[in-house]
Amino acid sequence: MATILVVDDKPANREFLTTLLGYNGHRLLEAGDGAEALAQVRAEHPALVIADIVMPTMDGYELVRQLRSDPTIAQTPVIFYTAAYHEREAQALAEACGVSHILTKPAEPETVLRIVNAALSLSPPPPAAPTREFDREHLRLVTDKLSEKVNDLEAATLRLTALLEVGQKLASQLDPLGILNELCPPARELIGARYAAVGLLAEDGRTLRHFFTRGTDVGTARGIGLQRVDQGVLAQLLTEGHPLRLRDIGTDPVAQGMPPAYLPTRSFLGVRLSSPSQLYGILYLIEKLGAEEFSEEDERLIATLGAQAGVAYENVRQHNEIQKHAAALKREVMERQRAEEEIRQLNAELEKRVADRTAELTGANKELEAFTYSISHDLRAPLRHIDGFSKILLEDFGPQLDAPAQQYLHRIHEATQHMGGMVDDLLSLARFSRQELNLQITGLNALVEEIIAGLKTDTSDRQIDWQLERLPFVECDPGLIKQVFANLLSNAVKYTRPRERAIIEVGRTTRDSQPVIFVRDNGVGFNPKYADKLFGVFQRLHRPEDFEGAGVGLAIVQRIIHKHGGHIWAEAELNKGATFFFTLGAPKDNRTDPQFTEGSAVCRGTDITDMS
Repeated sequence: MATILVVDDKPANREFLTTLLGYNGHRLLEAGDGAEALAQVRAEHPALVIADIVMPTMDGYELVRQLRSDPTIAQTPVIFYTAAYHEREAQALAEACGVSHILTKPAEPETVLRIVNAALSLSPPPPAAPTREFDREHLRLVTDKLSEKVNDLEAATLRLTALLEVGQKLASQLDPLGILNELCPPARELIGARYAAVGLLAEDGRTLRHFFTRGTDVGTARGIGLQRVDQGVLAQLLTEGHPLRLRDIGTDPVAQGMPPAYLPTRSFLGVRLSSPSQLYGILYLIEKLGAEEFSEEDERLIATLGAQAGVAYENVRQHNEIQKHAAALKREVMERQRAEEEIRQLNAELEKRVADRTAELTGANKELEAFTYSISHDLRAPLRHIDGFSKILLEDFGPQLDAPAQQYLHRIHEATQHMGGMVDDLLSLARFSRQELNLQITGLNALVEEIIAGLKTDTSDRQIDWQLERLPFVECDPGLIKQVFANLLSNAVKYTRPRERAIIEVGRTTRDSQPVIFVRDNGVGFNPKYADKLFGVFQRLHRPEDFEGAGVGLAIVQRIIHKHGGHIWAEAELNKGATFFFTLGAPKDNRTDPQFTEGSAVCRGTDITDMS
């Protein structure tokens, strides 16, 4: 088998020949241009050279000329393998320099093998000495080809410039239908067609909802109307995903799905207008000017125009949608701002009305408290008189009165005593409501122990289990908070009276990370559905015959707690005891009362009856 040198500036062409000839057992060498090939021929002395003609640095003709000028390699046979030079004069020039075979790209494998075998079997031709005539013909041929390439390059530049201008026009459009209207003229002029048409598909995908034409008169364009695309070449164009180029579509436009207003047509070129995500319409040209059919170059141009228009159309639609959304969002923001301003004004007005109302209520409450205090104070004197005179009547004239009269006097005396207690409670309530706070850091354990010590005498005949936890230091008015504990613990003592062994607990817990103080007992409790009445003035949940009291103590407790910015509530079950919880705002000190120690008299589990 022979050594063959393949010379081509395109690796794909070299690979085709080396693969094909390699299967036949030949040894293959490769070169990318004439200069490199000349060096390899001088070094390897191949049996055959297959060379392209148009190559950089040194073309195929110059390679052969230098081969024939070197006696050591002048006998090397050469085959030209080219797509550019197949004219008769080029073949004559090739034969003049000793090249007897020319392969035209692309060539069938059988043709390549046949010509290679023929070239290898020929006896080496005599060296052809370079002549001036050969040089002139070579120079003229290369110049002509370069001129053709320049012309082709200029035409390609003009087309590219026109495409760029079209792209700029399409990109500057903000109206989707304006894009379609702008597309017809450059498509018709660039490609050279008698008619151009652009259609926008309706939602059914088979009707052109908007139709734009160029090359027809106004009357013909108006006569086209809505165009169905469910048959003929337009339906075929929509079905296929690539441009459609036809040499002849016949003489009946209606039969081919074309608008009936068109004259009989022959050549057709069309493309779909689409983005990667959606099909929008079609662009087609009819009747190629100066030729019987549209070319492959025309097909590439219309494909580029279709892609530009599809993307531009989608961009404008998205831009318009964004603008609509932006306008709607702007309106919504303005509406929200107006609503917020109205709400702000309403809130300001409401706050002013609340402030005014609060001031009025505060003044009314102060007047009411003053009135209550005054009335309560003024009631004391007549009550004392009634009570005193009823006692005198009983003591001095009791024996002279019959039993009903004595009973009436006793009832008057008891009623005045009860009324006096209520007056005293009202005075206490008014006094605590009007009293200014004197805030101090106070240990609650010391206050509770003092209250329990004061209750010791009244509970000496009872068994009470006092359970006192470590309580925190708080900022409060110690006198008022002492009254809170006094009222709560007195109630606990009173309502545990039916119990043989009473349990009264004072402790702390947390709620929403805030410390909560509680007083719990195992007394008679109450029905929880009436808990909202507990803190009202003169509100009682038990009969006076069962438990004494006027119903003011818890009202006093609530007012004191509220003055401290706290909150009080109760939980209970009937016959299962009650628990009163209250807060005093944020704690000022996390220490516990140093007076409360494990060895103190009042602590958890210590029975007060054991203290003396």
